[in-house]
Amino acid sequence: MREDQRQDPAARGQQDPGATEAGTSTKSQATLLTRRSTKNPAFFRTVARLGVQAAEALDHAHQMGVVHRDIKPANLLVDARSHVWITDFGLAIYQSDGGLTLTGDLLGTLRYMSPEQALARRFMIDHRTDIYSLGVTLYELVTLEPPYNGKDRQELLRQIAFEEPKPPRALNPSVPVELETVLLKAMNKDLDSRYSTAQELADDLRRFLENKPILARRPTVMERFTKWCRRHKAMVLMAIAFVMLALGGLLACTVMLMAKEKATQKALEQTKIQEAEAQRMRQIAQDNYERAISGVSQLLIRLESKNWDQIEHIRDLRRALSEQSIKFLTSNFVNEQSQDPGDQEGSARTHLVLATIYRLRGELPKVREAYFKAIRLYEKLAERFPENPDFACRIATCHNFLALATHDLGDSKQAAAEFSRAVEGYRKVLSCCDHGLALNDLAWLRATCPLPEFRDPQEAVTLAEKAVKVIK
Repeated sequence: MREDQRQDPAARGQQDPGATEAGTSTKSQATLLTRRSTKNPAFFRTVARLGVQAAEALDHAHQMGVVHRDIKPANLLVDARSHVWITDFGLAIYQSDGGLTLTGDLLGTLRYMSPEQALARRFMIDHRTDIYSLGVTLYELVTLEPPYNGKDRQELLRQIAFEEPKPPRALNPSVPVELETVLLKAMNKDLDSRYSTAQELADDLRRFLENKPILARRPTVMERFTKWCRRHKAMVLMAIAFVMLALGGLLACTVMLMAKEKATQKALEQTKIQEAEAQRMRQIAQDNYERAISGVSQLLIRLESKNWDQIEHIRDLRRALSEQSIKFLTSNFVNEQSQDPGDQEGSARTHLVLATIYRLRGELPKVREAYFKAIRLYEKLAERFPENPDFACRIATCHNFLALATHDLGDSKQAAAEFSRAVEGYRKVLSCCDHGLALNDLAWLRATCPLPEFRDPQEAVTLAEKAVKVIK
């Protein structure tokens, strides 16, 4: 529309309604096409190429000592050869020898102002304000949305100074992560966290175009929190004061509870002393049990040695001692009715010793009975404590010993069944963990089993080597 038409009300009234509708439709179609183009990777590479040119042009101006202070889309012109030109240096300033300029005025277009410009206080403004404004321009180009959309001047200035912009990918998920990182670094509210020169921004954009790793890194959670605290000092101070008051109240409550806590602590210490004493007595009892079991077993096994066969009445002596041992162990260490896990385990181990004694006496049926009793007790323990593989391993060992006793009775079929249960039990334990005792016992079974179908020398060697490593 010509200038005289904009100024002439009559000209405005003579516009063709059909032309107006056509213009509106064309505008809507153009907007749709623009939004579609922002999903195309080629679009983002074009944005990066334009950004490289603009950043290098700004860097040249900065090296000449010129700060533009009004970088925005209207001041970046692209010619037919896709060359970017920076225009309108009306607000530009020439930096002093120190490279910095003091300002207390609001200069530049609000939406593209840097935080230091938006604060409008006696703040040091340098070339990095142009880097921020260029970052905002590129941000708006890839998202088609401004980073801040305050409804009025004051709200917009507050957002620029204190609020973080939405990540570009939150508005347009098609934006590459590397490009988003570059833009957010250029728009960092902290001067020292931005690119130190426009050339650094151009170099990172060029790395993006060349598919090389960019130097910019996304801020960590701690860095974002620290920056937030710097921008909201009043709120942080109030929070600190509140925390101090809360700590004071907590300290007062703590002092009031300390007297009661001392009494409670004293009672706990007394309880710990009593528990330690009880544990010591249990350990003494366990040690005595181990010594008694070991002493009885070793004595009877040594008496079975052929070296003693020349002694007169040795058989009677062996039998008398074994009978006494059976009575002693049964009356003192077997308590199958108890539900205490310690008593149950002690009874099971005692039955294993009794089975050994019965085997020395040649009473093989009683050997089987003792093993069966031990198996029942270990099964109860395994059911109560399924996380403990020791009980399952001992069940397999009992089946192994029972198989050997059954074989001695001449019942090969029943012995094979017990050997099968033993092998199955060991493998079940080993499927859960590398259990040293299970590896060792299964290796011996595979190496020395009297039934040939259960012997496997190669597996025995493998299991034995693994057992040595596990036990070490």
